[in-house]
Amino acid sequence: MKIGTVQERKIHEYRIGLTPACVHSLVRRGHDVYVQRACNASPVFTDESFEQVGAHLVDSAQEVFATCELIVKVKEPLAD
Repeated sequence: MKIGTVQERKIHEYRIGLTPACVHSLVRRGHDVYVQRACNASPVFTDESFEQVGAHLVDSAQEVFATCELIVKVKEPLAD
């Protein structure tokens, strides 16, 4: 399954739907995981930390939505 997570759009929302540990677990089970680049403003989870566990980094949320069968988010999707 193709699973993805994107940057949250709400102001001051710095959480992310999948951590590198979650991504690692999903990849080990045979899933493809897509993460929007720089999706977390925190230095805790860098693009490199997602790459190291097997995530595919993409440049935009639109690419994640177009590619993935399942999207993991913290907050509800916004209309735009």
